[in-house]
Amino acid sequence: MTDALMTLQMVADTLPDPVEFRRRAMQAARDGYAAAVDGQDVRTPEDTASVQLSLARTRELAQQYAATFTAVDKELARFQRDQLELLPGGPSAFKVADSDGDIIVQLDTSNTYTFDEGQLLFAVAADTVRDAVLDELIHVVEDSASYDAMRTALGERLAVLLVGMVESVAAMGSLKMQVTKVRAFADQLQRNGDGVLARVVRDTIVQEKNTKSGAKFTRKEPKS
Repeated sequence: MTDALMTLQMVADTLPDPVEFRRRAMQAARDGYAAAVDGQDVRTPEDTASVQLSLARTRELAQQYAATFTAVDKELARFQRDQLELLPGGPSAFKVADSDGDIIVQLDTSNTYTFDEGQLLFAVAADTVRDAVLDELIHVVEDSASYDAMRTALGERLAVLLVGMVESVAAMGSLKMQVTKVRAFADQLQRNGDGVLARVVRDTIVQEKNTKSGAKFTRKEPKS
C-alpha cells in the first residue's frame, strides 16, 4: 500500500470493527428507546413529542454517518476506475491476489432498454387478429340477419379483441415496457409457431449499456 493510502488506512484503523460497531449501535438504539419510553403516559399527541424529537435527531445523525461512508466509497470507486483506465488495451476486469480472498475489480455497468413501441403494438395487434379471428368476423357479417344485428355483433367481438390487446400490452409492463415481459411475449409467439412475428417483437428491443462513474469489485473468498 502506498504512503498516500496509508493515511486512509490509519483513519479506518481508529474505527471499531464494522460488525461490532453495528451490534453496539443497534443495542444502544434499543436501550435508549426503552429508557425514553419507560413510564411514558400518552394521553395527547404532545406527550410523544420529546421522544419523537430525540428519535428524529438520532436518525439524522445516523443518516449523516451513512452518507459520509457512502461518499467515501463512491470516491474510492472512482479511483479504482481511474486505475482500470490505465490498463493497456483499455479497462477490463482485473484480479488482485489477497490473502483474505482475491479482489476482482471491473467497470460498474448496467443495461437500459428502450422499445420501438409502434412496432411492438403492431405485433400485438397481428397476434390478436389471426386467421381464425378474421374468419369469425366474416361469419358474423354473413350470418347477421340485418345491418343493425351485424353492427351489434361486430361491436361486441371487436370490444373483446381490444380488451385482449390491452391485456397483452399490460402483461409486458403496462405503458412502461419491461424487457423480460417483452421477451416472454416473443417466446410465446415462437411457441405458437409464428417465428416471423417473434423476430419482429425481439427487434423492438434496443439495449444500451451504461457505465457508472466508478468501478465495482468483488472478493473471492479463499477455499478452506
